[in-house]
Amino acid sequence: MDFLFGEIRNLVKKINRVSNGQAKIVEMGDFMDIIHIEISPNDGLYKGASFLFKIRVDPYQKTESPTVFCMTPIYHPNIDTSDLEDLLPVDDNDFSTNACLNMFDNWQPGYGLDGMINGLLFLFYHPEIDDPLSPYISPGMSYEEFSENVHRSLLGEEVDGFFFERNLCDKQYEILRKQVDDLSELKIENQDPA
Repeated sequence: MDFLFGEIRNLVKKINRVSNGQAKIVEMGDFMDIIHIEISPNDGLYKGASFLFKIRVDPYQKTESPTVFCMTPIYHPNIDTSDLEDLLPVDDNDFSTNACLNMFDNWQPGYGLDGMINGLLFLFYHPEIDDPLSPYISPGMSYEEFSENVHRSLLGEEVDGFFFERNLCDKQYEILRKQVDDLSELKIENQDPA
């Protein structure tokens, strides 16, 4: 149990620095084994959006990876929130990981919670579209199509029959809205047989 208190203390002190200001602790359970983390990438496809993760750490098993559950609907190949309403945990002990990251399968105690935060950030900057966990993404999808779909999902638009809530700050929303509109106009111009 002492290792958990040390990990939590370390994370509280370092989370801003190790995540470059992209992660923060939102809430912590009474026994510190449940932590809610908000991740807000400051660059890349998911820039300007915020995602809430619920993390459970077994205080007695430091060799087991934390359980990581993304609670925010997301269009991401390595995070499956397709059945989010059915999967939302009823209590803090009833949830499983819905994010796919190699470090979870090969967990080492030395990774620590700060390493896990950086692993989640890695997913946002390097999504693996060739082997998707999420049913929203089709294997073989081009990066350009994926990128456009991410932008549309963050704007709160429908993507291949799935609807996403808007997940951007106002400034980033306006920037991305213009980019998507310009891209749509360009596609229409290129299809016009004038």
